[in-house]
Amino acid sequence: MLYEANDETFESLVLHSTEPTLVDFWAPWCGHCRRLEPVLEQLADEGRRIVKINVDIAPRTARQYGVGSIPALFYCKDGGHGAALVGPVGREDIEHWLAAQA
Repeated sequence: MLYEANDETFESLVLHSTEPTLVDFWAPWCGHCRRLEPVLEQLADEGRRIVKINVDIAPRTARQYGVGSIPALFYCKDGGHGAALVGPVGREDIEHWLAAQA
């Protein structure tokens, strides 16, 4: 499942979710973000819950999470978030990182 959030919907889509969520902070002008998009879509198609947040549209949430570089992935579970995975990564990197979060 792939969702898009903004400053107003982030809390309900991520923090109040009963499912673990992979949060992707991105921007349309970010080349690494665009290359990561098909990987995230595949993971969503396979059942992973993913919420995408455009940092240009949701700057408050990006600041709240300390996002300084994108793409930045966060694993959120039970209203909190774990470690971040920042920068250009591939599917294998994401899968290893997610396994370590569980």
